Amino acid sequence: MRFTAKASVIQQKNYKYFISYHFSDNINNPGFGNIEIIRDAQIKSFEDLQEIKEVIEMHYKFKNVVIMNYQLLNLKSE
Repeated sequence: MRFTAKASVIQQKNYKYFISYHFSDNINNPGFGNIEIIRDAQIKSFEDLQEIKEVIEMHYKFKNVVIMNYQLLNLKSE
């Protein structure tokens, strides 16, 4: 988790994203999907997207996930 200090109060930021992607299932049928994720850091790099791709593949048992687009839905500080 990443934290930021502001006026001696520690706040955690949560970034909520909508992710759309293309995939192949376990018998190579293609499909499209979308998911909402909450991260404690902004998506800033290809490596961040690669991490999300791997999570989608592991969670749904998909292959060849390609993230087509992503959109920040909101930023919430706690």
